[in-house]
Amino acid sequence: MSFSSNQFMRFQKANMLRRRIRLKRKEYRIGKDAKCEYCPETDLRALDKFDGAVLCRNCRLTQAGKSVIERHHFSGRNNDEFLLAIPANEHAVLSDYQQDWPEETMKNPHRKILPEIAAWLRAIGDFEKHVIERSGTQAERLERLSKKLEKRFGSNWDKDIEIEDNEENDK
Repeated sequence: MSFSSNQFMRFQKANMLRRRIRLKRKEYRIGKDAKCEYCPETDLRALDKFDGAVLCRNCRLTQAGKSVIERHHFSGRNNDEFLLAIPANEHAVLSDYQQDWPEETMKNPHRKILPEIAAWLRAIGDFEKHVIERSGTQAERLERLSKKLEKRFGSNWDKDIEIEDNEENDK
């Protein structure tokens, strides 16, 4: 079976619609501008309500005295036994991406090689998307921190701190 460009576009639009519906349902349940009560996490895919409080998966596990590291089936449970140890918040996001994969790729009951390779390619693409999303968020946090440090310690705060590039000074 091959896709025409029109079929592919319809498939992409259907995925975007399903993703939007999932996020809107979550937004309705926990709030539009939800944020974890204990950390700066704002990604709805990693947030949920527990006993009335909005918590990310990492903070919920930490509160329960459990490890925040979970095992993610990188290319889907039915394609490969490879597990990736990642923080629970990242696991939630990558698992959400997998919900948009074609059913025949996710299920792959006979472990056919081409759907398995397709799953790996999708997983790599999803991982790259997530890294790009997170890097933007982290850059914004660093920029806000820089402004706060400048406000508190002056415009030369970064020049006043001696940071050596020599490993011997780190000992």
